[in-house]
Amino acid sequence: MAILSPEWRRDPWVWACVAGLVLATAVRSWRIDFDLPQVTDVDADKFVEPAALVAQRGDFRPITFQYPAGYTNVVAALYWIGGIREPYGQNLTARLVSAAAGVGMVAAAWWLVRRLGGGSFAACVAVLVTALSVECVTSSHVASTDTMTACLMTLALTTAITASATWRSWLVAGVLVGLAAGTKFSGAYVGVIVVLAAIVAGFRTHGLGRAARDGGLVCLAAAVAFWLTTPRFPFDFPQYFARLRLEAAIQQFGQLGHVQDGAFDYLVSGTPTPEQPWLYTSLLWNAGPLLLLLAGGALVAALTGRGGQAGVIVAIYVLGYMLSISGPGHLKAARFLLPILPALFALIAWWLERLLAWRRSATRPTASAPAIAAARSARRGLDRGGADDRRADVPFLAKWGPVASATALIAVVGWPAYRTTVYLALLHQPSTDTLLRDWVAMNVPTGSKVFLSPFYVSHIATLPIQAASISNTALRQYRLPESIGPSAEREPLYGAGLVDALLQSGVEYVVLNSYFEDGLAATPENQRWFPRSVREYAGFRAALDIHAELVHAIPGYSAGRSGPDVAVYRLRQ
Repeated sequence: MAILSPEWRRDPWVWACVAGLVLATAVRSWRIDFDLPQVTDVDADKFVEPAALVAQRGDFRPITFQYPAGYTNVVAALYWIGGIREPYGQNLTARLVSAAAGVGMVAAAWWLVRRLGGGSFAACVAVLVTALSVECVTSSHVASTDTMTACLMTLALTTAITASATWRSWLVAGVLVGLAAGTKFSGAYVGVIVVLAAIVAGFRTHGLGRAARDGGLVCLAAAVAFWLTTPRFPFDFPQYFARLRLEAAIQQFGQLGHVQDGAFDYLVSGTPTPEQPWLYTSLLWNAGPLLLLLAGGALVAALTGRGGQAGVIVAIYVLGYMLSISGPGHLKAARFLLPILPALFALIAWWLERLLAWRRSATRPTASAPAIAAARSARRGLDRGGADDRRADVPFLAKWGPVASATALIAVVGWPAYRTTVYLALLHQPSTDTLLRDWVAMNVPTGSKVFLSPFYVSHIATLPIQAASISNTALRQYRLPESIGPSAEREPLYGAGLVDALLQSGVEYVVLNSYFEDGLAATPENQRWFPRSVREYAGFRAALDIHAELVHAIPGYSAGRSGPDVAVYRLRQ
């Protein structure tokens, strides 16, 4: 059915989809310049500074090898076109790129659910859930590669399940795979699924020769597209490879406050993200119990063939990715789920529409049932591989009515909308970072020695104080084997002896922030994998209480503010 046809123009769910895209743009644009330029995203230096070097000097040599250069080069191009040289504009531009890719994720979810055979109601559900997902919205406000990678991966997957037997379709899919991998190395995962889809489709239609041709074409197109995003990769391969080995070890052995207690943490863990306390680390708490239940049903239905070959491919993509990032002791971060969320939400929307239609036909057969069956039959086989395309050409409201349909939609969207509203409300008032900076400027004497807990209060180091912090924190927060790097268990970051060292070095003030300190909390995960770090941190706090007095505290999330809980202590010399 053409999207501008009279039937679509009369379908309220189509207009709800349009409203959902507008809403997605609005929530991703809301206060997107929050706290700039004084406070930037913790990982922004991995992208903003390299992009500025590319734009200003044409220097494509990477200064960090953790990521390929796709996202950085897009941002650099915008700097060059717009003549953007100030820190505010550079950081804002990087965030806007993430926000635009976040809106692209919503559009990709719509396209995917349509390719799965969902009707306009299913498309509306997929759009609204993706638009209001707190993981998706939060990532869209951060200068990082996550939303762009997720968008490109979803587009590649959708292209693979809709590809015909022509080489052009697989060429496009391969290019999208290469762009995803060129944005973030983990984007290469979708390439495995696309290559397998190409081989299976080619073998089923034309035999082994076509399977080899289509699979090889995907690989070749992906390799060329990846090289275009990161042209220096062949020359800097040793550095990239060394960093990839380190990243693999980090993923395997976990991080303080970011470690999995069990194999199902991404499904049910109730532990919030230390540096983003509004964001939990599981689908249960971020998307809600109803969506988690529907996700299980949708995956089973897809794997058993109810969505045809397309549904099987999408379900394998979701489950395979979940298995690859899950495991006791492994690194845990809510943003790691982002690449599969549009696909998972599309499956949920498709399955919800199927459930509602099945329930209706099972309880109240209508006179239109033969027409509905005929319409479905006429559309079967349109998907490659004989997938049963069950788009509801008969308007959904004609089968169910506005009350039941709206109730189902609200029930599914309600929890994500609530979680995102909580997050957006935090951006309505000044952050604790701003309040801390103002307090230090007014109350800490010039030249005072101030100890700053890592990462999230470092912005006050630009004030006229002597700032100090823990050395080599970036690597010491992990649980790496001795042969690879430092470990928070072998060399705890905190301890009672740190207070003595601060006193001996003449430090007058200690500034602690919950975004880092909560990573040392006695959660079940930390007590299992970082027991020594937890004990040593408790000893540090006990020693601090003895030798220092609390002179100022600023609550963050609990008071409805963005930014960490901040505590300022004055040491008794």
